[in-house]
Amino acid sequence: MKPIKLVISAIGPYADIIPEIDFTRFEDKGLFLITGDTGAGKTTIFDAICYALYGQTSGRYRKTGDLRSEYAGDDVPSFVEFTFSHQGKMYRVRREPEYNRSKKRGAGIITEPEKASFQKEMNTPIEGVKQVNSAVKELLHIDYDQFKQIAMIAQGEFQQLLNAGTDDRTKILRTLFKTEGYKDIESRLNTRLSQNKEDKERIEQSIIQHFNDIKCDESDELYDEFTDLHNQINAGNTILDINYLIEVTNKIIDSDELNCEKYKQQLKESKDELDKLNEKYNRANDNNKLINRCEQLKIEKQELDDRKKEIDNIVIELNKQKNATRNIKPQYDTCDNGEVQLKNINDKIVKGKSDLLAAEEYLEKAKNDLESQESKQVIAEELKRKVDKLDGEETKYQLKEQKLSELSKYETEIKDFTKKKDDLDKQEIDLDNRIQELKVVIADLEGSKDDLSKFKVLNDRFLELNKSICGIIQDQLPKRIRYKEELSKNQGLYKELSQEYDSAVEKYTLAERLMDRCRAGLLAEKLTEGIKCPVCGSTHHPELAILPDDSVSEEELNNLKNIMEKARNKKDEATSKAESSNATLKTLEEYLKESIIKILDNELVAYNTDNKSLDDLTDDLHIAKELVERNMKENENIIRKLSSDNIRLEKAKVDLNKSQDDEKNTITKRKQDLLSAISDIEAKIKSNKDVLESIGELSFPDWKSAQNERDLAKKEIKEILENIKKAQENKQTAEKNVTRYKSSLDTLNGEYVRNNETYEQEKEKLINLIKKYEFGSIEEAIPYIVTEKQINESEQYINEYNNNVAANEAQLKQAVEDTEGKQLIDIQAIAEKLKIQNDEVEDLRRGLNTTDNRLRINKDKCLIISKKKAQYEKTSKEKDICNKLYSLVRGGAGNYKITLEQYVQIAGFDGIIAAANRRLVPMSDGQFELYRKTDDFGKQKNMVLALEVKDNNTGHTRPVGSLSGGESFKASLSLALGLSDTVSTNKGGIQMDALFVDEGFGTLDRKSMDSAMDVLVKLSGSNKLVGIISHREELMENIPQQIKVSKSKSGSTISIETGV
Repeated sequence: MKPIKLVISAIGPYADIIPEIDFTRFEDKGLFLITGDTGAGKTTIFDAICYALYGQTSGRYRKTGDLRSEYAGDDVPSFVEFTFSHQGKMYRVRREPEYNRSKKRGAGIITEPEKASFQKEMNTPIEGVKQVNSAVKELLHIDYDQFKQIAMIAQGEFQQLLNAGTDDRTKILRTLFKTEGYKDIESRLNTRLSQNKEDKERIEQSIIQHFNDIKCDESDELYDEFTDLHNQINAGNTILDINYLIEVTNKIIDSDELNCEKYKQQLKESKDELDKLNEKYNRANDNNKLINRCEQLKIEKQELDDRKKEIDNIVIELNKQKNATRNIKPQYDTCDNGEVQLKNINDKIVKGKSDLLAAEEYLEKAKNDLESQESKQVIAEELKRKVDKLDGEETKYQLKEQKLSELSKYETEIKDFTKKKDDLDKQEIDLDNRIQELKVVIADLEGSKDDLSKFKVLNDRFLELNKSICGIIQDQLPKRIRYKEELSKNQGLYKELSQEYDSAVEKYTLAERLMDRCRAGLLAEKLTEGIKCPVCGSTHHPELAILPDDSVSEEELNNLKNIMEKARNKKDEATSKAESSNATLKTLEEYLKESIIKILDNELVAYNTDNKSLDDLTDDLHIAKELVERNMKENENIIRKLSSDNIRLEKAKVDLNKSQDDEKNTITKRKQDLLSAISDIEAKIKSNKDVLESIGELSFPDWKSAQNERDLAKKEIKEILENIKKAQENKQTAEKNVTRYKSSLDTLNGEYVRNNETYEQEKEKLINLIKKYEFGSIEEAIPYIVTEKQINESEQYINEYNNNVAANEAQLKQAVEDTEGKQLIDIQAIAEKLKIQNDEVEDLRRGLNTTDNRLRINKDKCLIISKKKAQYEKTSKEKDICNKLYSLVRGGAGNYKITLEQYVQIAGFDGIIAAANRRLVPMSDGQFELYRKTDDFGKQKNMVLALEVKDNNTGHTRPVGSLSGGESFKASLSLALGLSDTVSTNKGGIQMDALFVDEGFGTLDRKSMDSAMDVLVKLSGSNKLVGIISHREELMENIPQQIKVSKSKSGSTISIETGV
């Protein structure tokens, strides 16, 4: 990787886009210096390169989120654009850090996201932070930390590479020497070992699980041996000897098979004996059942004989129940109904007599009430005369009330008119005061018209000026940015084509020189001593030209010439474009400067424009825009106030005229109208009082009271007449009721006589039936009256008894025949023997089942274990082999704690140390040499890549950490250069053609400084670009190629000196 150019914008102390840093200008000497004030931004240049490549800065305490310049304006973007070459190809990477800026429209803050792009020559760019990070790392074959140690030694980090531990150096050397394969072998072996362990443990646990399912009878002589093996396996959770495990299991199986055969034989014999006992028990049981049945039937016969008398009594009672229920009860019900009917008729007769008596009493009362009501006829006639009188006085009452109402109304109007007159007097006073106030307002606002005109003119000037400012800011300044971008683009193209042209010229020149050497060599081959040379004429040829190994043809030379001519034409065309873009930009900038100065010289702004650059004028223009807009706002507020005052003035004049004329006259006229109205009302009041005197005294104070009295009299009259009518109607109704009750009572008496005759006849029939069925009286027959259900149940009970007697007689006869000559057998003794034998069979059966199940399970498990034995032995063997290989590669075998990868890296690291010593020895005047530690094999901590330093002055070696500051710097620089040399010559694909050193020279004396400079100068002469940051005067004097950084209050700037 070799830097080509770097563009920085609004990063760190740089407020704007700094001039492009073209590293190709330093290629002649290869060594350049970055110098400047403290904090000016020297290290920021290295930070920018590191950030562009890896998205991180080189300093330990610098963060990418802090890259945004505090000096930058919101319109200036923050970015880094870095172009570099690598293995003959050009690459460009651009990154924009995340930062906050003010919104372009409205208030508030907006966050610009982090962006990145990466492009190889003319290929399609790669976009995205992660994608660019991966692309750069894949291209350079080193990561951010390795880049810092190989190509960029940041401030304060010189000793990190020198004092790095074995693990850190292993990571660096892994990429350098491509030892990933050895690390990968270690990783794969570790993975394989872990897998083998898992496989073995899985199979082993499976075997143990199956072995745990194997059972052994406690009475078996193998039980103790089996239990010991079982406990050993489960205690260690591992298998000690799988063959022994299978052997013990097979012995247990053989023992269980023998036991199964014994169980089967014993079970057969025991079952035969059980069958014989069952047969004997069944015969004894049948015999005892027949004897017990015969005895039971005899007992049942005796019980039936004992019940015969009961059944006979039930038969007698049943016959009486049938006669009483089916013959006597119907006639009894007929008599009972007749008796109820007679009682009901008699009750009606009693009630009829009571109703007749009540009706006669009510008739007498109605007659007395009628006489009482008719006596009130005189009162009704008196009330009628009173009503007629009040009807005649109704007109006078109404006239009196009308006049009183009018008097009340007139008096209220007099009060209202008087109050209105007082209000008009007050309004007249207020109007006079208002007229005076309006005259004062008009006097105060009379000058607002002139002021309004002046401020409107001023506002038009502000608008015109703001329009000019906006035109420049919105149109011309963006155009300037576009022109600058176009110029930068064309200049970049020019530089690129210039490089192509220079390269073509160099190639053509080299080819031309080679052609000359070829021609001289061909001529020398034909020269003979003593014969003149056709070129110089000499006959003596002491040093003949030799034909070079490489050669070039005339055609190839012409092609290179054509390529050179084409490159020159492209370069000339790019020059024209760049010059045209520059001229266009200059024209625009001259126009902008002139226009901005014209605006800033305006008396409304009045800015000092003497000797100011266009950028400063642009800044002033933005400030002027804010000033003009602020003044416009203030001016508009004044105009609005003056306009409001002018409107108030016109309104005040109108209101004054209106108040002096219309309102004054209106109030005067209204007062006159009120006085006239008051006089009219007073006349009406006198007229009404005269009418009231003519009416005189009335019976009541008002018509409403008289009307109420009249209505009460009318109501009383009506009630008297209605009561007389009602009393007459009640008398007539009472007379009708008496007649009706007498007729109803006669009818009921006749009906009672007829029903009584029928009742006596039915009663006679009932007496005859009682005698017929031999009952002494009806009371004796009633208890025998039951339901038909009860009769049916009694009949069924008697029939069941008769059936049971017949069945018992037949069954007893048969049972006597069946038990003839038989006796009871002791069945309990047989049952006890049967139970004992049955238990013996069950015990044997359970023993056989238990043994058989255990045998079946043990066989299955033994078969599974036998099948897994081959897998177990295979995985165990593979695990042992893999473990040995991994221990060897990992560095765990024997006394050596060194990995296979580190063993390979040691050879390369020794080369780096040798290259470092080639620098360190002269820089230290032969005092110091670096060595790799070689006496740490077998120690617990791996130190095989650790460094120590030998002091040739004392002959002793010591740790590199014991070196002083200056000594550490020289050792660190030597090691970094040695590492860089190794990278350049390594075939691993890493090519690093640049080295950046940030400070560190302050600890060196003058002699050490000169030695370090000699080393760096020699290094830069070998096609490697070396950049140094330092304040040392010696470096500033001895390195002509410099990037100078200057600090100011508005941000830092750079200038480039090539020493030419």
